[in-house]
Amino acid sequence: KDEEMMEVSRLYVGLAEQITGTKLPISKAPRKEITDALAELGLIR
Repeated sequence: KDEEMMEVSRLYVGLAEQITGTKLPISKAPRKEITDALAELGLIR
């Protein structure tokens, strides 16, 4: 299941890069970035 998710992610990144013509930045800490953004919006503590 994890490998399927990674394949979908690679496909999405490849498509986004083709559409925009730029390299998509890959987060090293996506969970932290998401929780920080939600906290900043007051949606979580």
